[in-house]
Amino acid sequence: MVTVSADRTAQLWRLLEKRDSRALSHGVPLQQVAIHEASETLVSRGRSSGMLLWNLTATTSERFLESSQKQSSSMAVSEDGNLIAGGFHEGAISLWKGVDRMKVPFQSGETVFARSLRFSPEGTLLAAGFQNGALKIWSLRS
Repeated sequence: MVTVSADRTAQLWRLLEKRDSRALSHGVPLQQVAIHEASETLVSRGRSSGMLLWNLTATTSERFLESSQKQSSSMAVSEDGNLIAGGFHEGAISLWKGVDRMKVPFQSGETVFARSLRFSPEGTLLAAGFQNGALKIWSLRS
C-alpha cells in the first residue's frame, strides 16, 4: 500500500509482511501516486514539478515526465507497465510510454479535471471519470 504524507514523501507499507514503512522523498508536496506492483514501480507527482518514476526495489528515482500543467488530479499505470496516464485540472489527460518515457499523442476533449483514471486489464482501453460526472472510455489500439 502507498500513502502520501504531509512531509513530502510517499510511504510504502508492506501490510502482509508486517514491516515498517519506507519513505520516498519527492522533495515537494505530493499530489498523486500510482503503483505498478508487478514491476515494483511507483509514479509520483508533486506540485509544480514533473513526475518521478521510482524503482521500489532499489528505492531510486529519476525525473522523467515533465508537464506544462501545474495541478494533477489523477494518475494510473497500465497492468503491463507500458503506459502511464496523468489527468490534470485543466481537463488534459497525458499518456506516456512507460518503457521509453515518450509522450503519446492524446486528446481528452474535456475542460474539467479527471477525478479518476483506469486502464483496462489488457491495456487497450482508458477510462476517465470527470468532475462534472462525465465518464469517457477511449480505445488505445494502434
